[in-house]
Amino acid sequence: MKIPKKQNQKVRLNVLCDGDVLWWQEFLLAWNGISFFPRGPLRPMIYSDSSGCWECEAFVSRFAEWLQVQWSASSMDVPIAGKKLVPIVAGFAVQCSIWSGGSVQIYCDNMAVMQRLNAGSAREPLFNHLRVFVMLLAHLEVSLLADHIAGVQNSEADALSRNNAPLFFSICPQALRSPTVVPELIKIVFLGREGFWALKAWMTRQGHCLPRACLSAHGARTLSGKRGTCPSVPDQT
Repeated sequence: MKIPKKQNQKVRLNVLCDGDVLWWQEFLLAWNGISFFPRGPLRPMIYSDSSGCWECEAFVSRFAEWLQVQWSASSMDVPIAGKKLVPIVAGFAVQCSIWSGGSVQIYCDNMAVMQRLNAGSAREPLFNHLRVFVMLLAHLEVSLLADHIAGVQNSEADALSRNNAPLFFSICPQALRSPTVVPELIKIVFLGREGFWALKAWMTRQGHCLPRACLSAHGARTLSGKRGTCPSVPDQT
């Protein structure tokens, strides 16, 4: 968008500006008028990583839960910084039903992703899904703290992102033996590359899909017996 040089100059908003306006229109419909979110104690931490060629993952340390999302053929050309954000969005989306009103700490080995998470905004088109993620944080009144972690210290997440389950379980024997299911609706709403939030139809689609996406994630976790606690892990021998 061009920057106006005169106070009475008219400019045409581009699709990114339209997305900002639609974001605020949607959020204000449910806003309680209070702009202060009290920061409670930090909830479970999310460690995330992504490999460029196979998949991404997120590992929730306190609950010993983990998930994997394999890249589609159309996602192979997405820059690695964009791929690093995907497991964070997916990991939060499937856990958000128990984190409402609290604070969540996220660790990522990519400095650019960490900075954009803390800022809550990004210019790059590859961070389209960040806007929907921030909408979810705002609706649930969740405070987010993103910290950088060196790649050598992110061993659990790195093993999962490379689909090396034996290494992952050797590093984290208390982890659940099956991954948390990421519902298809979560993938469509939060992980889509099309950036539908920037379209005129975004508000309607977002308003209908956001609650259903969260409910479907909660239902999947309930059916799999994952209710926010770490059950005993059976012996592999």
